[in-house]
Order: sequence, then structure tokens, then C-alpha cells
Amino acid sequence: MFSVAFLFNWIGFLLLMCFCHTVASRYGALAGFGLSLAKWTLIVKHSTELASHENSWLWWLIMAFGILICVRAVIQYLNIKRGWRLLSGTAQERLLFFY
Repeated sequence: MFSVAFLFNWIGFLLLMCFCHTVASRYGALAGFGLSLAKWTLIVKHSTELASHENSWLWWLIMAFGILICVRAVIQYLNIKRGWRLLSGTAQERLLFFY
């Protein structure tokens, strides 16, 4: 699921979030979207004239935000995976519907 969100950017992220109902697929889509945001920030920064010295901090901020989204998704997935067996059946069902 990560690769679909990473390769197809916004469309892949939205499709996976709408049609995949597992915790792994949703956090994989979120991680792929974060790295895709960082990737496209680097592509646009190095291929256009928009990257001037006045707004170079903005490019780094957007790229850091994308990496932060990816790291947050991985950490949240690992926390859910580690504590999955300790949850009751209703708590597991709630995690599947809300995340």
C-alpha cells in the first residue's frame, strides 16, 4: 500500500484511504503520502525558478513536514501493532473503523 501512495501521490493516497480498511494499509498510505510530499518538494525546488533565496526556508519546511508525516505514520502503526493483542474485541473494531 505504501508504494501505491508513493507512486500515485494524491490519487493513490485518497483511493487507499477510501477503499482499504486495515490499519496497515491506511498507515502505509499515510507514510507513502508523506514521502511523496518530500519527493515532490525536492523535484519542484530543483526544477523551477521558484526556488529563490527568499523562500528557501519554505521548501525545507514542506519537506520536513512530509518526512514528519511519514515518521508519525510508522510510529503509530508500530504502537498499534505492538498493543493489538492486548485490546478487547470492541477496541480492535473501533481502531479499524476510526484509523
